[in-house]
Amino acid sequence: MSAEQFDVIVVGAGMGGMCTAALLAAQERKRVLILEKAGQLGGRATSFVGAELATWDDYRRPLGDAARTRLHRTLPDSESFVRERLLDGYVFEAGIHGIFPWGRIGHVLNAVGRPVALAPNDAAAWYRDGRFHRVRRGEPLPWMSERDMRESKSLVREMLRTSARQAEDCDHVPFKEWIEARTDSEKAVEFHRVMGGINLTLTDLAKMSTGDNIRINRQCILAGYHMSAGGTGTIGEPGYRLVFQRLAEAVCQAGGAVRTGHRVREIVVRDGRVRGVVATGPAGDYEAQSSAVISNVPIQNTFSLLPESLFPAAWVEKVKRFWSAGGLCVNFGLRRPLTREASYVPTLLRAADAGTDSDLFYVYWPTSAWAPTRAPLGEQLVEGYVPLTEVETRSKAILDRVCDAILAFMRTTYPTFDHDLRWAVFPVTNFLCGVAPAPHQVGEDKPEVKSPYIEGLYFSGDTVRGWGCAADAAVHAALLCAAAVGAYDYMQVVPEFMR
Repeated sequence: MSAEQFDVIVVGAGMGGMCTAALLAAQERKRVLILEKAGQLGGRATSFVGAELATWDDYRRPLGDAARTRLHRTLPDSESFVRERLLDGYVFEAGIHGIFPWGRIGHVLNAVGRPVALAPNDAAAWYRDGRFHRVRRGEPLPWMSERDMRESKSLVREMLRTSARQAEDCDHVPFKEWIEARTDSEKAVEFHRVMGGINLTLTDLAKMSTGDNIRINRQCILAGYHMSAGGTGTIGEPGYRLVFQRLAEAVCQAGGAVRTGHRVREIVVRDGRVRGVVATGPAGDYEAQSSAVISNVPIQNTFSLLPESLFPAAWVEKVKRFWSAGGLCVNFGLRRPLTREASYVPTLLRAADAGTDSDLFYVYWPTSAWAPTRAPLGEQLVEGYVPLTEVETRSKAILDRVCDAILAFMRTTYPTFDHDLRWAVFPVTNFLCGVAPAPHQVGEDKPEVKSPYIEGLYFSGDTVRGWGCAADAAVHAALLCAAAVGAYDYMQVVPEFMR
């Protein structure tokens, strides 16, 4: 096998790996090779342009290969999608992504000289007592009493006053314990359950880390976020894949390479040091050499690239015990616009009816209202999700109940929904958040970005050290990883409250 030489090799073209690579390339002119087994960049944040999908497999295969996601249900059947070209004119995502106008990714794109405009939401509503209530910045939440509002604001103020050290002390405290010690207001608890659930992609207060929830809330507030405006970011055609195209440009401009359809079979280690990788591409097997290899595969998958014997048994066991958070996602293509707001439904299904560990909430938003090129002229794209545990995503009965509940809610809330619905897809993933931000799975309990056991081996992505919401967590890990590999403190790329 012929061997190429690179300064750094990155295994996996998800958010963490791509950001790490782009920073090292743009800031230090390192020659970086990115290898991705799927046919497109982005990992779980991959995008689809409907007009490019000639067959159903053009959607289904990358959904599984890149995004670790599968389809649970479609309306109508898949043959109709292809025959009637139902997706033409639409740009949609694999699932649900935490890419926000106020988040870390914008700072990284600016740092590598490849900015991308993220369109924020401009309205939000909360469903309570059978109707929606418009949320406006600076105004009381209309479904809450004075006491409810006072208690809810008090919780926000306490989070804002919490120092980094104090948040760290709360890492292993369940959010249920923290919030119930401070209020008995049902509506305040409900509000913070949904906000915390969105932050952490979880539904059960007892499974949420208070420390991570406080950090994310502080970040949102200090960045100027408000749920009524600026809370959800989206991109017009070609979708979030544009972020990865820009990051790839930074890598290639510095003399590096980005290769899709190349599967890394092994990270080569000799005498306790990384030497490179063995990969398989369209032309066959080859070796690429480097003294620094960054694994952006989920930490739980490390042992598909490296033998367990290279690591202490306790570390191996710990990594294997990590559990992820998942969700049932939804994309609706509508013949005409039905909604303007990002919409929050705090109780879609009670736990007893769903067969889940806790009550389920539902969040959805009209992406094309903020980025019009995501839908054909006059039509609308609506995207949303219901968080579920990893175990719950594997239950067909639970997924069927959630799908039915979403459709029932939309039909009740929008009387013309069935007439206006052109198509619907319900992707499901058990890996919405690679290591769920639960007590004892955050902070110091997550693996370090620099391996203490193999010289030259690094990790990136949302399954290692760092905090944030999904993709934002992966970007945080990328900043830490780039600093460990390179010569700069890349945490300076973002404001202090994001570090």
